[in-house]
Amino acid sequence: MPGTDRPEQRRANARTAVVWEALRGLLDGEPLDVLDIGGGTGVSAVRIAGMGHRVTVVDPSPDALASLGRRAREEGVEVVAHQGDLSSLLAPAGPVAPGSADLVLCHGVLEHVTDAAGALATLHEVLRPGGALSLLVAQRHAAVIARAMAGHFGQALALLDPASVASTEPGRAGRRFTRD
Repeated sequence: MPGTDRPEQRRANARTAVVWEALRGLLDGEPLDVLDIGGGTGVSAVRIAGMGHRVTVVDPSPDALASLGRRAREEGVEVVAHQGDLSSLLAPAGPVAPGSADLVLCHGVLEHVTDAAGALATLHEVLRPGGALSLLVAQRHAAVIARAMAGHFGQALALLDPASVASTEPGRAGRRFTRD
């Protein structure tokens, strides 16, 4: 397949494989109620629905949700889609009820919210007791390594600065997290 040998594509493929391996034990069992927050065009949601799970996607982009609908129809699966974001998830007329999800996918979302702790509290409220959260965030040190390997040493050094806007506040590329 053309373009699959690019470094960023190889990283994405490796990341996807690791996530699916981690989720396999949960998804191989009985049907679950799955919430994919920021699920976009439904790459994960459609795959999970194809495994027999009930999937809801909440995403702010109407274009992404339209693509999700097409993808789900093409695969012959049902995925419930709602336009919204974490801040509207549990609002009085929100699309999700407290304690309604067995599994929540939150991949690449926390980087773009103002209050990451509040967002995590909301996701916790959505989960049923014993439920699981699959959380994937941009990690600052991984971004440093990626930029250095690409020869962008100035960008790599800037990301190492703890006072750097890129490491503490959401921006165009989002917030970068560290273990702390």
